[in-house]
Amino acid sequence: MNSDLEKYKDIHVSDMREHLQNMNRSFVELEHDPGNIDLLNEIFRAVHTIKGNSATMEYDDVAHLAHEMENLLDKIRNKEITIDREIMDIFFESFDVIESMIESISNNEEVMDPAAIIEKLGQILKVNETEDVDKVKAVDKAEDVDKKQEAVGQDDEPDLSTDELKKITVAMTSGMTVYEIIVTIDDSCKLKSAKATIVIRNLEKIGDKIAVYPDEQAIKATNPGKFHVILASNSEIDTIRDVGLSVFEISDVEVKVIVGEDEENHEFDLDSLEEFDITQEPLTVEEPVEPKTVEIKTVKPEPETALPIPKKSETKKPSISPPQTVQNIRVNIQQLDSLMNHIGELVISKTSLEHMASKYEIPELTESVAHLNRIVEVLQEEVMEIRMVPVDQIFSKYPRIIRDLSKSSGKKVRLVIEGGDIELDRTVLDGINDPLVHILRNCVDHGIETIEERTDAGKPEEGTVLLKAARGKNHVNIEISDDGAGIDPEVIRKSAISRGLMSEDEAAAMNDDDLVSILFQPGFSTAKAVTDISGRGVGMDVVKRDIDRLGGNIKIYSTPGERTCIRLKLPLTLAIIKALLVRVGNNIYILPINNVLESFRINEDQIKMVDKKETCILRDEVIPLARLNQLFEIESNDKDLDNGLFVIIVEHGDKHVGLIVDELVGQQEVVIKSLGASLGRVQGFAGATIIKDGSVALILDTNSLLLL
Repeated sequence: MNSDLEKYKDIHVSDMREHLQNMNRSFVELEHDPGNIDLLNEIFRAVHTIKGNSATMEYDDVAHLAHEMENLLDKIRNKEITIDREIMDIFFESFDVIESMIESISNNEEVMDPAAIIEKLGQILKVNETEDVDKVKAVDKAEDVDKKQEAVGQDDEPDLSTDELKKITVAMTSGMTVYEIIVTIDDSCKLKSAKATIVIRNLEKIGDKIAVYPDEQAIKATNPGKFHVILASNSEIDTIRDVGLSVFEISDVEVKVIVGEDEENHEFDLDSLEEFDITQEPLTVEEPVEPKTVEIKTVKPEPETALPIPKKSETKKPSISPPQTVQNIRVNIQQLDSLMNHIGELVISKTSLEHMASKYEIPELTESVAHLNRIVEVLQEEVMEIRMVPVDQIFSKYPRIIRDLSKSSGKKVRLVIEGGDIELDRTVLDGINDPLVHILRNCVDHGIETIEERTDAGKPEEGTVLLKAARGKNHVNIEISDDGAGIDPEVIRKSAISRGLMSEDEAAAMNDDDLVSILFQPGFSTAKAVTDISGRGVGMDVVKRDIDRLGGNIKIYSTPGERTCIRLKLPLTLAIIKALLVRVGNNIYILPINNVLESFRINEDQIKMVDKKETCILRDEVIPLARLNQLFEIESNDKDLDNGLFVIIVEHGDKHVGLIVDELVGQQEVVIKSLGASLGRVQGFAGATIIKDGSVALILDTNSLLLL
């Protein structure tokens, strides 16, 4: 790659991923609605953009493949070819190849050769009838193109319209020079129209385009080797020539002055400019200089070089339109992570200052800390908002996954997505991708029945999988459900016994809800055979572990024969959380508020033993109790036993558990810090933080804590 283009690689890859994401979803929708012309046009635009941008960056193999896809899409749009399953399979295969090539470019790896899929596309287009015929056609086509190129403007000059001549007049009164630029594209270039478009766009950055000959539609149709651009600009001839030659495969750029100090003899009918009343705003000019504030001055043409101007009315003083401000910029996620870390340090410092202000009661310090607190809160909210992205960024990939699974399993399955605009922190969103993929695969493999089974059960042949996101108070709920066979508790019971996960007596004593929870045990599977989708017993336990690691929880609900629903509850962010501080012995621990349902006091005599475990009754519900001092093997230091024990109710899977602590210290925003590679594997803890007195406190992971 050209070294000058290398610095734009990351931006290019980011753009391509965005187009691929939209294109993937549109292809799935097109397969279900092949007559939708809007979808076809949307896909065509995405492929065209990928072709043009890749050609600009000199990724010619990507551009070539996109060009072949564009040809096939154009045939479909013109109703010369009808979409069928074979064509859709080739489209999806082409998409996969482009996606793989883009990822290889991103990772600086060798890019795969797309020749095989290009050949398949060629066969669909019936280009490769026989090798000899193709060669003859290629030669004839090349000769025809050369003839067209020779005919297009090599000796002819653009025939300027009245409007274009008027624009030249306006440019002249603004002190601008009007150029004719003749651009020649290298004969070896395969995508001449794409190169021409790039040159035109680049020239528009240093001036105002007045005319293009042939026009841009004709350029796309004829793929010419030469074209003309009429440009009004304040740039010098050498600058304009360099802009044109900076594009790869542009062999020559000739620049002529039409109107200006160096005006040359020209065949354009410029005398007709006298007919126009130029009391209008002149063209907007952009100077080709480094980004900074630039004063653009209006220069009146010298008498000996300027064209005669009619005195029908007084000429208005030219004014320059203000430049449009950029509304969006791209920021690397690592920079956002770094910014969030600094905000976290500010939160820690703010908390420490608040503690000092309350301790020493200095009015000036208290006022300053209050002001600092407001500023930090605003910064924190802004950075958190910047990090939030719609869940559709990953949801949009799943229709294709369901489509492929449906094809490989021989089932008919449709994915319905709701709530794609709900936002999550980027870190959380990345963390749920693998769990969601596994759950969706289970929906197709275990949930949705075969066509025959659904027909026998009186269901539609096509099964439906629903993926839905909804915003809670301090969390996001994601629900994955299917209208399949549901979960049969008896099948789970038999599978658990056969796999040696429990005895027959233990299995017989479990209710249906307890049996469903077995799905989260390592090594468990109800699949009768190992397939490329499932059956190895590696699945829902990993899903649960990933969700627990994110500070969320997972629940399964099922009605045999009707449906299965899996609900995930996830925190909005993993960086800064609201937390409850509790004391056990002489130590302070942190409980994320997201996991806490309520807290209250109970007396010792309210604790009852059930199956040798401590429990209490809360609104007719039996709540298992866990004393944190016993779990941590530290001595309790409850100084207020006369008023009862502190109990904090938390969620554990689909159940509630009461944690007994010595004292509720209060609430605080805390910054989650990793425990490191070695301590990070310690069960029961999600990280650490620094509290207001400057000491370190451990953050409890209630899901793994209660497994101790």
